[in-house]
Amino acid sequence: MQKLIATGLIALNIFLSPTMTVRAQEVRKQDCTAAIANAQKRIETGRSVEVIVRSSEISQEYPDHPADRLYQYKLLLQGNASESIMNSPQFMKLIAEPIINNCNTVGLVTFAVYQSGWNLSIGLMPEGKIDFFECLDHEGATEKLKWGQEYCSL
Repeated sequence: MQKLIATGLIALNIFLSPTMTVRAQEVRKQDCTAAIANAQKRIETGRSVEVIVRSSEISQEYPDHPADRLYQYKLLLQGNASESIMNSPQFMKLIAEPIINNCNTVGLVTFAVYQSGWNLSIGLMPEGKIDFFECLDHEGATEKLKWGQEYCSL
């Protein structure tokens, strides 16, 4: 009798596992989508700014990216409030953390003033902390960037 119950539970587990995995992936995707929408709304509400959201793969630029974190979101800021947002590291970190925490394939969130070259990035660091990338001067640089570094000079 116990063998029959154990066999039935194993069969039930095998039968339900793919369904549960698909549902878990759907929930994570919904959490990520909500995090992006909340970020955009939080930035735009009460400010003269529009946020354009772009997603891109980062492994070419950062071959040493965190495992399974192959993507970045760029939040392109357009409008009068863009400069004040870029000058508020606490606000940018408050926006980036839920995106990185809820989007399990995202390791980097970049804030940029649209069509200006001014950008700042926040990423998942090797010790698990979410923090700003180190800004480097790109003039004359020939080295490939390491995870946690970016060119910030205009």
